[in-house]
Amino acid sequence: MVALLALALLSPAQTPQEEVVAWVNGIRIEENLGPLKRNALLDLAAQRYAAELAREDRFSHTDSRNQGPGERVRQAGYADFERVAENLALNTQGAQDTVKLWMESPPHRQALLTSDLREMGVGKAVGPSGPVWVWLGGARFDDYPVMVELDMPETDRDEVSVWASGAANATNMRWRWAGSDWSTWFASVNVFSVPIMGGNGERMLEVEYRMRSGAVLRASDGIRRTQ
Repeated sequence: MVALLALALLSPAQTPQEEVVAWVNGIRIEENLGPLKRNALLDLAAQRYAAELAREDRFSHTDSRNQGPGERVRQAGYADFERVAENLALNTQGAQDTVKLWMESPPHRQALLTSDLREMGVGKAVGPSGPVWVWLGGARFDDYPVMVELDMPETDRDEVSVWASGAANATNMRWRWAGSDWSTWFASVNVFSVPIMGGNGERMLEVEYRMRSGAVLRASDGIRRTQ
């Protein structure tokens, strides 16, 4: 398994969880699927469950309270979801090996490549039987994240690429950097580019979708500009 985009997204300073995110998104894009935005609530649910499995030396999608992933993400605050998927791995030694294991297993591969997921979270803990990995994918009603530069923390470019997960369900979109004027409405597209004006520092991009239902929904993502 070699995902060239995943290799480009990796950096030496990343945590194992961040490396899983990079591998999963690299593979999804190579499979012509949308990337998944990392979500703090899914991270929380995944890390809680990884720690629980490691502590109890168990390995199951059903926890000791007879609850499944849906109940666990809801308890972490990830409510009003339309879809949740979960993958587990035990005693794999790194992110690449873990994702490779999932990709070689048809049900786990299907979970990673589910087309209507929009977010993900990752947890890792070490127990008596070795490292425990938990990956969660999710999608919430009326929540369509955007990703600037595939969630890279910073850029030195004068123009950035934006992934809009709600484009397929919208007729028109517009964008602005926080504090500036909105662009004109344009026909919905999954990927578009926007210029960055000004000097270094944090930027917050806002995107509005005009949905086919007539509702207008907003999403945002930040990035730090360095030169």
